[in-house]
Amino acid sequence: MSMTDALARIKISAKELKGIAEESAARIAELNRFLAKNPPGIEVWGDDICYERVMNCRGHAVDGWYELGYARSDEGRLTIALKCVAQQTDESGNPVYAPDQAGEKVPADETVWVRPLVAAPPELRIAAISHLPDLMVRLAAACEGATKKAKAEMEKFAAAAQELKAALGGQ
Repeated sequence: MSMTDALARIKISAKELKGIAEESAARIAELNRFLAKNPPGIEVWGDDICYERVMNCRGHAVDGWYELGYARSDEGRLTIALKCVAQQTDESGNPVYAPDQAGEKVPADETVWVRPLVAAPPELRIAAISHLPDLMVRLAAACEGATKKAKAEMEKFAAAAQELKAALGGQ
């Protein structure tokens, strides 16, 4: 294959990738509009979508990953979000360890940032798009669970309010 052929193939692929990235951004924005009209008010994290070297909070290049969720971004609004998680290090760049649930020391991680998925780099949006259906299933289940719990709490409150009213003589 000649260099001219390779450049022509790159041009075609780049144009197709740009279109796919724009389509993914449009679909994510559409989903965000739906969630803005029907705000669940809770956060849910789903799958890790990819692993790569990232910069942690101390500026060291470390192993990291991106998690997809519906959460409050660093900007403070609930949105379909991407969280960059990195291995935590000390000032010298040495890994930091913390106990896990069993008490074993494991490498600690830290959240570097949480950004709206629609604003993420195109390659991350494209990687995340196939994980969105599962995230919506998790979010629906979490909403149903939160609703069930809220109803139970309201029933307890109603009973307590009746009891208080009776104790105060109907006042």
